Amino acid sequence: MKQVTLSNAIQCIIAIIFATAATATGICTLTWHNIMFGLMGAGFARMLYVDDYYGESVKQFIQRKRGK
Repeated sequence: MKQVTLSNAIQCIIAIIFATAATATGICTLTWHNIMFGLMGAGFARMLYVDDYYGESVKQFIQRKRGK
């Protein structure tokens, strides 16, 4: 795994954690701005998951490792 792919994977995991926490908080407290922040975090996590500009994306890496 290249450094760029590892960095994207780590940032993706952190973004998913923040997105989940923000969305859950927004639903529990009925605050629309927390829900929007959670959805933006989820979009950012997806972007990190499929980003292959500098090499292999996290998605491609997982598919390659699962194929073996």
